[in-house]
Amino acid sequence: MRALRCWLVVAVCLVGCGRINYDPLDDAGDDDLDGGDDDGTDGPDGGPCPVGYTPLDGSCYRVVATLRDWLAAETDCEADGAGSHLATIVDVDEHFDLHDLATAQSGGVEVWIGYTDRIGEGTFRWVSPGGLDPSGDSCFFGAGGPVNSPSENCVAQRSATNCGDWFVRDCALPRPYICEHDGRDAEPSAF
Repeated sequence: MRALRCWLVVAVCLVGCGRINYDPLDDAGDDDLDGGDDDGTDGPDGGPCPVGYTPLDGSCYRVVATLRDWLAAETDCEADGAGSHLATIVDVDEHFDLHDLATAQSGGVEVWIGYTDRIGEGTFRWVSPGGLDPSGDSCFFGAGGPVNSPSENCVAQRSATNCGDWFVRDCALPRPYICEHDGRDAEPSAF
């Protein structure tokens, strides 16, 4: 069912958003892009998720409905221990899985993710290694890529699934957010 949903979303984005540069199937021919168990019970490296986190395809997520500014949200995520930070999206499948998770747990609002250009205007970086490059796919920022100004440096993802669902916002605005525990430490020099 998950593979069918992914293919449907890809088809919609191909029509509505232009070319997609992702192959939703890995070399093994299944829809498990991260190499973890498809049953969703394991976190990074097959270990358990921290308390309060939801296991999903080899990573662990915590959607926080409490409204915080971007930096306070990142600090809260890192307080969960090594390998925890705002969500770093590594592929299109994870992107759409987080839509489902955020919608179910925070409603149809924008949530902070771990992508920012706080360090260098126009140079976006993930808070941890391994994040995807959304520049070639208009289903992330929409046609024309990210639109921001020097006062807008942090990315929020709309909970509802549609193309062009990432927005650059003022980091001081309060938003819900998604923490991820994937075993990769945040890189403070990125933000």
